[in-house]
Amino acid sequence: MEWRVASGGNSGVISRVSEALPHAWQSGLEMQLLDDARHPDGQIPETSAGALYGLIAPRQKVLRPIGCFNTARIVVRDSYVEHWLNDVLVVAYDLHSAALAALVAHSNFKNLPGFAREARGHIALQHHGDSV
Repeated sequence: MEWRVASGGNSGVISRVSEALPHAWQSGLEMQLLDDARHPDGQIPETSAGALYGLIAPRQKVLRPIGCFNTARIVVRDSYVEHWLNDVLVVAYDLHSAALAALVAHSNFKNLPGFAREARGHIALQHHGDSV
Protein backbone atom coordinates (compact mmCIF):
# COMPACT_ATOMS: atom_id res chain seq x y z
CA MET A 1 0.00 0.00 0.00
CA GLU A 2 0.97 3.63 -0.23
CA TRP A 3 0.59 5.93 2.74
CA ARG A 4 1.45 9.33 4.12
CA VAL A 5 0.52 11.12 7.30
CA ALA A 6 0.10 14.79 8.11
CA SER A 7 2.82 16.57 10.05
CA GLY A 8 3.05 14.84 13.45
CA GLY A 9 0.66 12.13 12.25
CA ASN A 10 0.27 8.67 13.72
CA SER A 11 -1.47 5.62 12.26
CA GLY A 12 -0.84 1.94 11.64
CA VAL A 13 -1.95 -1.30 10.05
CA ILE A 14 -3.00 -4.03 12.46
CA SER A 15 -3.15 -7.64 11.28
CA ARG A 16 -4.60 -10.87 12.68
CA VAL A 17 -7.29 -8.96 14.53
CA SER A 18 -9.92 -10.93 16.43
CA GLU A 19 -13.54 -9.80 16.59
CA ALA A 20 -13.79 -11.43 20.04
CA LEU A 21 -12.08 -8.46 21.72
CA PRO A 22 -13.34 -4.86 21.86
CA HIS A 23 -10.24 -3.21 20.33
CA ALA A 24 -8.10 -4.30 17.37
CA TRP A 25 -4.84 -3.57 19.27
CA GLN A 26 -5.78 -6.09 21.97
CA SER A 27 -5.22 -9.01 19.58
CA GLY A 28 -3.50 -7.75 16.44
CA LEU A 29 0.06 -6.81 15.61
CA GLU A 30 0.63 -3.28 14.34
CA MET A 31 3.00 -1.96 11.73
CA GLN A 32 3.48 1.65 12.78
CA LEU A 33 2.89 4.42 10.20
CA LEU A 34 4.20 7.68 11.60
CA ASP A 35 5.86 11.05 11.07
CA ASP A 36 9.00 10.09 13.00
CA ALA A 37 10.42 13.63 12.97
CA ARG A 38 7.41 15.33 14.57
CA HIS A 39 5.65 12.70 16.67
CA PRO A 40 7.04 11.64 20.08
CA ASP A 41 6.75 7.94 19.13
CA GLY A 42 9.27 8.58 16.36
CA GLN A 43 11.97 9.14 18.98
CA ILE A 44 11.53 5.60 20.34
CA PRO A 45 12.84 2.94 17.92
CA GLU A 46 10.17 0.35 18.86
CA THR A 47 7.35 2.80 18.11
CA SER A 48 8.83 4.50 15.03
CA ALA A 49 7.62 4.08 11.45
CA GLY A 50 7.85 0.49 10.23
CA ALA A 51 8.19 -0.98 13.73
CA LEU A 52 6.19 -3.85 15.14
CA TYR A 53 4.57 -1.37 17.49
CA GLY A 54 6.04 -1.42 20.98
CA LEU A 55 8.09 -4.56 20.33
CA ILE A 56 10.59 -4.51 17.45
CA ALA A 57 12.38 -1.48 16.02
CA PRO A 58 13.01 -1.20 12.27
CA ARG A 59 16.48 -2.34 11.18
CA GLN A 60 17.05 0.96 9.41
CA LYS A 61 15.38 4.30 8.72
CA VAL A 62 13.99 4.56 5.20
CA LEU A 63 11.09 6.95 5.81
CA ARG A 64 10.49 9.59 3.15
CA PRO A 65 10.02 13.27 4.10
CA ILE A 66 6.62 14.48 5.26
CA GLY A 67 4.27 15.14 2.35
CA CYS A 68 5.76 12.29 0.29
CA PHE A 69 4.08 8.93 -0.09
CA ASN A 70 5.74 5.89 1.47
CA THR A 71 5.09 2.29 0.56
CA ALA A 72 4.40 -0.43 3.09
CA ARG A 73 4.00 -4.15 2.71
CA ILE A 74 3.23 -6.75 5.34
CA VAL A 75 4.09 -10.29 4.27
CA VAL A 76 2.75 -13.21 6.31
CA ARG A 77 3.70 -16.81 5.63
CA ASP A 78 2.25 -19.08 8.31
CA SER A 79 3.77 -17.66 11.51
CA TYR A 80 6.58 -15.68 9.82
CA VAL A 81 5.91 -11.95 9.33
CA GLU A 82 7.84 -9.25 7.47
CA HIS A 83 7.37 -5.46 7.47
CA TRP A 84 8.64 -3.72 4.35
CA LEU A 85 8.94 0.06 4.19
CA ASN A 86 9.82 1.73 0.88
CA ASP A 87 10.96 -1.63 -0.56
CA VAL A 88 13.34 -2.34 2.36
CA LEU A 89 12.80 -5.19 4.83
CA VAL A 90 12.76 -3.36 8.17
CA VAL A 91 11.26 -5.93 10.59
CA ALA A 92 10.92 -9.73 10.55
CA TYR A 93 9.62 -12.03 13.28
CA ASP A 94 8.09 -15.42 13.94
CA LEU A 95 4.84 -15.39 15.89
CA HIS A 96 5.76 -18.70 17.55
CA SER A 97 9.31 -17.75 18.53
CA ALA A 98 10.60 -17.57 22.08
CA ALA A 99 12.14 -14.20 21.20
CA LEU A 100 8.76 -12.64 20.37
CA ALA A 101 7.15 -14.23 23.43
CA ALA A 102 9.86 -12.67 25.61
CA LEU A 103 9.33 -9.25 24.03
CA VAL A 104 5.56 -9.46 24.62
CA ALA A 105 6.11 -10.65 28.23
CA HIS A 106 8.07 -7.46 28.96
CA SER A 107 5.78 -5.05 27.10
CA ASN A 108 2.53 -3.14 27.55
CA PHE A 109 0.82 -6.14 25.91
CA LYS A 110 1.81 -8.65 28.61
CA ASN A 111 -1.61 -8.61 30.31
CA LEU A 112 -3.57 -9.16 27.09
CA PRO A 113 -4.16 -12.93 26.82
CA GLY A 114 -5.39 -12.65 23.21
CA PHE A 115 -2.48 -10.57 21.93
CA ALA A 116 -0.62 -12.12 18.95
CA ARG A 117 -2.50 -15.42 19.34
CA GLU A 118 -4.74 -15.45 16.28
CA ALA A 119 -3.73 -17.82 13.47
CA ARG A 120 -6.04 -15.82 11.20
CA GLY A 121 -7.86 -12.56 11.54
CA HIS A 122 -8.87 -9.25 10.10
CA ILE A 123 -6.86 -6.23 9.03
CA ALA A 124 -7.61 -2.95 10.80
CA LEU A 125 -6.35 0.58 10.28
CA GLN A 126 -5.27 2.42 13.43
CA HIS A 127 -6.74 5.92 13.70
CA HIS A 128 -5.79 8.60 16.21
CA GLY A 129 -7.61 11.48 14.51
CA ASP A 130 -4.66 12.50 12.31
CA SER A 131 -4.92 13.01 8.55
CA VAL A 132 -3.61 9.88 6.86
